[in-house]
Formats: sequence, structure tokens, C-alpha cells
Amino acid sequence: MKKKFLVALTAALALTTQVAMASPNLGVTTPEGTQQNGITIQSVSLAVPLYSQSGQTWSSQVMSSCGSTISAAGCTLTSTAMVFKYYGVAIDPGQLNVKMGASACPLVYGDAVTKAGAGIVRTVATSSPTAWSTVYSAAKAALDSGKPYIVGMNKPAGGTHFVVISGYATTGASAADFTIKDPAGGVTRTLSYYTGLSYTPYRGVVYSK
Repeated sequence: MKKKFLVALTAALALTTQVAMASPNLGVTTPEGTQQNGITIQSVSLAVPLYSQSGQTWSSQVMSSCGSTISAAGCTLTSTAMVFKYYGVAIDPGQLNVKMGASACPLVYGDAVTKAGAGIVRTVATSSPTAWSTVYSAAKAALDSGKPYIVGMNKPAGGTHFVVISGYATTGASAADFTIKDPAGGVTRTLSYYTGLSYTPYRGVVYSK
């Protein structure tokens, strides 16, 4: 009996050693996040307010520079209003439209800072990503710094749409990892909703204090 017990114990110890060698970081928590198989797992969720471009008091406002209403073509304007509100600027899409004037549609990012930043939003950086992997990396870096990431997308059948990326979970390596505030309907969903519809990125916008 004693011999059988020792054999079983030896086998169990060998198996434990193999598991430990295969997953040296499993379950180890660090200040940056949780390590799983050598990959840092963490999440970021910024408290970006949600605005809808349709069904609101401002939705029927016409953006003078293009002649379209906020409901029809104000996704960039509405996304910008969300980010400015997040930073502490007292503004909604209708108020932003008035302040922007001829710069509302298409929205001139630098003018948004000077006309509506209220001394709170001071800078803007834009980029022209053509691959989703580039967006994932840039959005993750911005979010890690406390900055929402606005992404502009081309629709398969023509036209564009803008949303605010407000957070990510796990590794931030796929569209399903990213949370967006969508001005189309004023809903929160994951970025995979649009990658699944074959939308492609073309613009990245990061405002900063």
C-alpha cells in the first residue's frame, strides 16, 4: 500500500511540474493587469457620455456647411460632442453645431478645439489608418492614457460613419475587445458590429486636454 501511495504521489508531482512549466504566469496579477500565459490581460473603460444624432432636440438642426441635418450626417459632430463632454466641456451636439458654424460638416477638427474646446480641450491629433490592426493599437494606447479614440469608417456601399471607442477588455487585439459609443441610435456596442459589416477604417482622431 505504501509503495502504491509513493508511486501515485510521484506521478502527481510530475504532472504539477509540467503544468507549472507550461503556464509560468497563469493567475499572476501585476499592476498592469493579469498575466495569462505571458500575455497581459486588462481592461479600460472611460466614462464617455452617450449622445444620439437622431431622435433628439438637436437632430433636425441643419449643419450650414453641408446642408444636412445632424440626424442625417452628424455622426462626426456627435462623436466630437461626446468626447468634449467627457473632458468636462458643457456641450451637446446642437450647441457644438452652432459653435462650429461653417466648420461643422465635414467637421474641421482643429476648429473644434479653438471654437468649442473652452480652454479644456487643447489639442487634436489625426491619423489615416487603413488596417484595423492599426486602429486597435492606436486606440489601446489612447485609452491607456485616458483619451477616447474617434474612428472614422468607410461603408462598403459608400459613405462614412464615425464612432467613439471608449474602452477595451482582455488584450485589445480584436474588434470584439473594444467598446464603442455609437451616435447612430445612441447605443453602446462593440466595434465588431461594424467590422462584421465590412466597414474599413480611414480616420483616427484623438483630442487631448
